[in-house]
Order: sequence, then C-alpha cells, then structure tokens
Amino acid sequence: MTDVLDPPAGSVSGPPEGGPHGGGVSSPHVVLGFAGALSDALDRLSGAVTWSMTPAEQRETLVTLRRQRARLEELELRVLVSAERNEVGADVGATSTAAWLAHETGSTRAGCFRDVKLAQALAEDFAATRLALAAGEIDVDRAVVVIGSVQILTDEHDDLPEGTHAAAEAHLLDLARTSDAPTL
Repeated sequence: MTDVLDPPAGSVSGPPEGGPHGGGVSSPHVVLGFAGALSDALDRLSGAVTWSMTPAEQRETLVTLRRQRARLEELELRVLVSAERNEVGADVGATSTAAWLAHETGSTRAGCFRDVKLAQALAEDFAATRLALAAGEIDVDRAVVVIGSVQILTDEHDDLPEGTHAAAEAHLLDLARTSDAPTL
C-alpha cells in the first residue's frame, strides 16, 4: 500500500546527492524553512492595524485566513504523524510524541493525543479527507466528523460491499464542503 504522504510521481523522494540537504550545505528542510518564514511574517504583522481595511478587504482576508488555517493545520498533522513514526521526544525521555508536544507547547496532553490519532487516520485511511483539508476546502472540525462517521459505519458492519469506505468518505466530503461540522 502506498502511503498518502509519499511524494507525488516525478518529485524527489530521497535526499539529494551530497547529504540530506544537497551538496553538503546545511539548510533547513523546506517545511522547517516555511515555518520560520511564517513566524517572521506574523512578527511583521503583529502591529498592523486592521481598522483601516475596507469591508471588502476584511471579507476577503477573513475567508483567506480561515482557509489557510485549515491548510496549515493539515501540514502540522502531516509533520505530527511523521514525528510519531520517528518517536520524537523519546531521546529526552518523553513517553510519547504527544506527551512531548504537550510539554513543549503547553498544550493539553488530551489534545495532543487527539491530534496524533487524527494525523494517523488522515495518513493511513483518509487520503481524500487529508487532501480536502490541505486544499482548505474543509476545516479540522469537519474532517473529524467525516473520519468519525466513516469509522462508525465501517466498524459496525462487517459485510459492507467493497468500496463503501471510499464512497462514504466522498459523500461526506461533498456535504462537508457546504455544511458546518454540527450540521454534518
């Protein structure tokens, strides 16, 4: 089975020659570089006034930021599932990646464990949901409903026809694109 996190066909799947960052030059992974650039960009905006925006700018900005938040959460979950596979935190005595993340960020352990479980589901069985989240078409709340609903359906019934999981996921994703999580 191909992991949904595998690089697309035609992309570089391994480290370039000369080491993990190419040519022996040490540079951060593209995702780490993005996280740093995002932090820098947000620092530059920390004092920006928003009252001077026109209502049209506010509308466009709010929709764009909400969609980008979903995309950023998908990226975080993708990194989290990789960190879980690499047992990040074990080298400092953490009992799990989720426990380490909770300690490092001040997040709740329950929330971090829930995120690891969600990240694993997206990586292993819910590629279409992960892609919709990555595109900003749905948010994490709706992704959780899609995953939970499909899991309930498929876990409760052993005699479902082939393709039921994919069909149920696709149907719920169609609904999720136009409905909020409580409505789903």
